[in-house]
Parts: sequence; structure tokens; C-alpha cells
Amino acid sequence: MKLLFESWRRFYSDRPRFVLTEEREEFPTMTPIEGPGRQTPRAVEEQWLKDATEGLKPYGYYPIRKLGEGQYGKVYLSRDFKTETPVAVKIVSKFSAKWGRERDNYAFAMENASSMDPKFAGYLPVVYDIKEDEHAVYVIMELLEPAPREVINQLLARDNSYDTDPDKEKRIFASEAAINDLIDMALNKMPESPRNTMSQTGFEQEHVDGIQRIALNRFLKGADLTPEEKEKLDFIDFAKMGDPQSERMRLHRLLGAEIYHMTVQVSPYPTEVMARATIEMLEDSIHQAIYKQIVPVHQATSVHNTNTSGASAGMLSAFPEAEGIMAAMKYFDKRQHFEPKDVHFKNVMMRPKDGHLVIVDLGLFVIKR
Repeated sequence: MKLLFESWRRFYSDRPRFVLTEEREEFPTMTPIEGPGRQTPRAVEEQWLKDATEGLKPYGYYPIRKLGEGQYGKVYLSRDFKTETPVAVKIVSKFSAKWGRERDNYAFAMENASSMDPKFAGYLPVVYDIKEDEHAVYVIMELLEPAPREVINQLLARDNSYDTDPDKEKRIFASEAAINDLIDMALNKMPESPRNTMSQTGFEQEHVDGIQRIALNRFLKGADLTPEEKEKLDFIDFAKMGDPQSERMRLHRLLGAEIYHMTVQVSPYPTEVMARATIEMLEDSIHQAIYKQIVPVHQATSVHNTNTSGASAGMLSAFPEAEGIMAAMKYFDKRQHFEPKDVHFKNVMMRPKDGHLVIVDLGLFVIKR
């Protein structure tokens, strides 16, 4: 997926995207597919362009080149003969099983956008017209651009890859709600977590004297510890944590608060070994979650699980752009859920004039009417 994304990005950065000329799409020479009656990929693409030209001609549009394609159709950069306006035309073949839903959903956007709540309507593409013949449905809409890479990195998933965008981590750590959700997710998904195993297997508990308990409590509340207190809390590497006000220290305090709750409040006799091991596992789980997942539009349910689910409210609070997309999707879809695996960079684009993100594949939804 990463290679596909890079290829797609280079395609748009290395060539003029929306230059309106009479120049037709150029197709590279490809090796013919062996077998009687088989067409080369080039021949297939040329036939598609020819069919698009014939299909759009009666409606006053001329396709120039293909911008993209999906399971149910292709999108062409086209020109309005009368106004010279560049538009995007999505052509959905009637051989597709979902052509009716595609047509109806774009018709819904065209007919209802002006009366819809603006905070949702802004995520719909502007649909100028919809034409139909016996072969296909032609959706004429505004011309959009690919969303910037940094936006894609923050909002959308690249399967089986790690996202190391530092801004994402910074934004998560700046949100108390996002951190708490991240910790909660890690604790629930971590099989070794005391939350999941304590009641089942139990732990050999060690008595901890009062000074250590008081010191741990003071540390979690942000107090400056005495050398004696630090010595009692030798399972915390204070030197490694650096500045007491650093993000790492703040995260560690939150982690420690969870451990404190589980080992001190849940059990009267916490163990240093248990606390140390749990903090290490939890830190590892959280950092894997941050780098493995592209939060929050396409969020895996665990670090080791490639299935996806909607992001939590706390995580969304750190990413208002994605929060808007998620809210719009839930507003459009009468099922009140959608399939995140289908929400990828090809389905979210950007309106050039204002940078607003737009959901371009309305065929994903069973839209409320």
C-alpha cells in the first residue's frame, strides 16, 4: 500500500493534473495478454476512452484523460463544450451491480446539499448534473485535487505499514482525552495486562512499605520527589524520562496512574516487578499503536489486528479534520456505520479553493433519505 501511495503521489506531482488541452491520454506499450480474443491493457483503456467520448458527446462534455478508477467506474477530467469549464465526470457502467446506488447517492447530494447542515454538506462533492443512457451513468461534478500527503498520513490508513509522522504523536500527546483513550485501548488489547489477567490467574503480591506508596502517589500527582522517595521507586527510570514537564514524563505519569489504580487501589499489596513489567508492556503497546495505526479515520482495533473500526471520541478530539469526516459519514449513512476499509486516499480529496476535504465515493453509503 505504501508503494501504491507513493506511485499515486508521484503521478500527480510529476505531470500536469488539470491542463485542459485537446491532447488525449497516451497509453504506454504493453505486452499483449496471450490467448484468443484477448485485448491488451492499452486496447482496453483506449476502448474505455472511446466509449466515454461517445457517451458524453450528446451531453456537451469531452473527456480528456482518466483521473482515477475504482471497482465500479472511472473518473475523467473533462471539458464543458459551452463554458470551457473543467469538470470531473464519474462514469459508472451499468454492468456494475451497484450502479443504481451510485446514481441515487449522487442525485441525493445534488438535490439536498443546499438544504443540508453546512457542516455536513461541505464534505459532499458539488454535483452539477447526472446523465444516463442504456450503457452507463455519468455524474458531472466539481474538479477536486488529491489531499496533501500530510493530511493523508494523519487521517487515513496505509495497510501493513508504520506511520512515523511526528505531528500525529504530538497531537495525540497534547490531548488528555486522546491519551486516555490510547491507554485504555492498549490495556484492553494487551493480553498480558493485569486488567485482563489479574482476576483469572492472580499475582504473587509483595508487601510495599508506606514510604513507597506515598512516594508513588506523590509522583503521580506531579510532586518533586526527595532522593529517598526516588530510591523507593527504583522501578521508574527518572534519568531516562528527562524534563519533568516533558511529554514523556506526562505520558509516564498517566501510565503510572493506570498501574497505580490496578496494583495499589485494586490490590492492597502492589508488587514492584508487576508495576515495572506492566508499565514497559503498556508503553510498548501504546507506541506501537501510535505508529502502526493511522488514526483516526481508519483505526485498527489492535496493533496485531488488521481489521478496522471507527475511532474513539477521545482520539477524534485530537484530529478535528477527521472528526468532521467521521461525523459526515455517520450523518449520510442510515446504518450509522460505514466500512473503514473502503475509506482510503482515493475516496477523500480536497477542494482547491478552500482546502476542504471531500468524500468522493458516495457509493460507500446507504444514504438516509
